[in-house]
Amino acid sequence: MKHKESKTQIVCIKWFRLQYPNMKLNLFSIPNGAALQGAPTERAKQWNRLAQEGATPGAADLFLAVGNSQSHGLFIEMKSPTGKLSDTQTAFRQSVMQQGYSYVVCYSLFEFINLITNYCAYK
Repeated sequence: MKHKESKTQIVCIKWFRLQYPNMKLNLFSIPNGAALQGAPTERAKQWNRLAQEGATPGAADLFLAVGNSQSHGLFIEMKSPTGKLSDTQTAFRQSVMQQGYSYVVCYSLFEFINLITNYCAYK
């Protein structure tokens, strides 16, 4: 995850936990983009272990484990204002949407607030 995306995600999580304290455990990150440490061979070993544990290339940054009248839950991909989905992210998006989940790309705190407010209104 890029630095700007990370900073925006941190602010979004803080906002959510303040606004929805009863659901604070239901919004969590999927740390597939975590920076791995060490030499290339060491990073490859780390990624292989993570993949065996279920890490999935292209998975969204956040998941809101709250259903509503239109969706089983909400995957959120955080992007910088000029960010674009990769091919693996697009494939992940299509897969989860086919299973009845929502998937949205957010570019700012403002978009995140609107998304969550509207999503939670459909309970």
